Amino acid sequence: MIPVEVRMSKHYKVSALILYVLAVVSITAMLPKQRQFKYELQKGKAWQYEDLYAPFDFVVLKTNAEIKEERENIYKSAKPYFTVISSVYPEQKIKFEQDFDRRFASAMDIVRNKYPDYQFDADTIKARLHQFALTELEFVYSKGITNYTEVLEKENGQEMVVLVENKMARTVPSAEVFTVHSAQQYVAEQISIKFSSNPVLLTAIDYLNVYDFIKPNIEYDKTLTTKARQALEEQLSESRGMVQAGTLIIAHNELMNDQNLRVLRSLRREYQSTGISASLISWTLFGQTLLVAILMAVLFAFLMLNYPRIYSHFRHLIFVVGLVVVMIGMMCVSIRLQVGHAYLLPFAILPLILRTFYDGHLAIIAHTLTVILCGLLISSGFEFIMLQTVAGMVAIFCLSRIAKRRQLFSAVLLVTASYIITYTAISLLQEGQFSNIGLRPYMWFIINGLFLFVTYPLIFLFERVFGLVSDVTLLELADTNHPLLRELAEKAPGTFQHVMQVANLAEDAIRNIGGNALMARVGALYHDVGKANAPQFFIENQVGANPHNALSNEESAAIIIGHVKNGETLAKSYKLPPRIIDFITTHHGTDVVRYFYNNEVNANGADNVDVAKYTYPGPSPFSKETAVVMLADSVEAASRTLKDYSPEVVGPLVDEVVDDKIAHGQMNHADLTFRDIETIKTIFKRKLQNIYHTRIEYPKAK
Repeated sequence: MIPVEVRMSKHYKVSALILYVLAVVSITAMLPKQRQFKYELQKGKAWQYEDLYAPFDFVVLKTNAEIKEERENIYKSAKPYFTVISSVYPEQKIKFEQDFDRRFASAMDIVRNKYPDYQFDADTIKARLHQFALTELEFVYSKGITNYTEVLEKENGQEMVVLVENKMARTVPSAEVFTVHSAQQYVAEQISIKFSSNPVLLTAIDYLNVYDFIKPNIEYDKTLTTKARQALEEQLSESRGMVQAGTLIIAHNELMNDQNLRVLRSLRREYQSTGISASLISWTLFGQTLLVAILMAVLFAFLMLNYPRIYSHFRHLIFVVGLVVVMIGMMCVSIRLQVGHAYLLPFAILPLILRTFYDGHLAIIAHTLTVILCGLLISSGFEFIMLQTVAGMVAIFCLSRIAKRRQLFSAVLLVTASYIITYTAISLLQEGQFSNIGLRPYMWFIINGLFLFVTYPLIFLFERVFGLVSDVTLLELADTNHPLLRELAEKAPGTFQHVMQVANLAEDAIRNIGGNALMARVGALYHDVGKANAPQFFIENQVGANPHNALSNEESAAIIIGHVKNGETLAKSYKLPPRIIDFITTHHGTDVVRYFYNNEVNANGADNVDVAKYTYPGPSPFSKETAVVMLADSVEAASRTLKDYSPEVVGPLVDEVVDDKIAHGQMNHADLTFRDIETIKTIFKRKLQNIYHTRIEYPKAK
């Protein structure tokens, strides 16, 4: 990685400017082209603006609750339609006539057996029963008989139904329409009324079994019923009265309540939906562009001043800016297409992802700028900004880094809970009681929380695309059973023990000065993997003769310097992330291989030695983590030469090594303060004494 100053001077400014312009143009192009209502509407809050008079005539819109209630009333009032099947009654009448004589004869046989002493005229009874049966059948069929009992039960609040016969419709009371069961009950009641005093007639009519000829002759017509309801709904008006131009809508310091809020919201809708001229569109576009340019300039300036490493790395800059643009784009698309609700969009994904790869400060700033701009696009801007800000901060505070799936699960639960609690608090301020708070927003928040689980796969995607590193990946790389670390341990065991100690030193130091301790540990573990190619040329792996004795100083220096390039090549072959490879290329910075350089100078004089051949290619460390690993590497290596690890010896050694790196400019690009340097020294001194503490010599038995 190239130091920040070098990169900026070569190609950064033009690239960053192009990215800035593209971001501004993209966001502006996606924004809805409508005038923004300049007043914030919040129930229960005093009107802080000047007296507001109607600027033009406009209708007052009904609330969604009112429209919903009217639609429900329409549904209840709409009459169900039934189609009369005219052929049923004639068919059943013919069947009755054809079967009547047989049934009557059978009935009379039963009567004679039951009442042998009773004198009666069979012809008279036959005529009377025949007339009765036809009369009752004609009556129930004329009223209508249906099998759709559930329709009549569902429409029990509706007093009328419509019967359609031969394309002619007539409205009848729903109570008069029979079901098969109720028609049979009606006939049974008529039999009881007319024949209960005459047991002969009662027995005969029972055995005629007139109920067999009661069949459905009307059918529920769902299509006609739906069309009738739709026709009524089309007549539904969404407005309730009109406000004339010049009418006082609300006075200064007057409380906003349901009544004046209805008028204000109607004004806002009319204001935003009214067509605007080309000149006004131009000014609206200019205002949007200016606002977006300001907010994006704040983001770019914040990155440049506080995160130069991100700002100077174009891929990282694209990643941060791209996330902001995508979140704003999702909001704009949702508004344009009127899909879902703003609270369904998982805005907390932005701070969750940025916190995972960077830190909380960047996540808060990027999230805040995003929700501010999005809040200006919707009517309940204050409520939206408040909710998203709280949810974003909760996401940042409760999730330092995603190392395990359960951490994301806990974060999602807390973010969802923060949405619900904050919304409830705001709603209570506006409505004054729980009963007035709708339940639908809570469903949106739960769905929003479910969307947040997309964060986990997105993290792995962004790692691959943008070369980022999450804690999940770092934990995998920190495992000493990683193939590359196993190769190092087998080929260069001394180096492996060295990197383990460097990792402990660097991790403790970073944890105390602030930074990514896990990143520092993993970087330290891999910083010397290049020594696995020629382990015998490094002192910690040597047993017996030193192979450098047979080489010139220049040749030895080339081998020592080569372990940096070899390590970079080896790391790439194992597909290590670029941020880990940075530790390999920077752990010696642009320093000189002092041992062989000094030998050569002592032998031939400084004027006759090319210092470039003894200098590491660099670059020098450019972050806290890479700088601390360089210092830990140098201090741990130097400490191996000590015979005494008392504070009086270790302290000056650490001071000398660290001060030497600073003096030779190796810390110039690292984000370290004087206080950080002193903290690092203190930790190194304490840790080295703990690592190399003396042991009691056990006495031998005599």
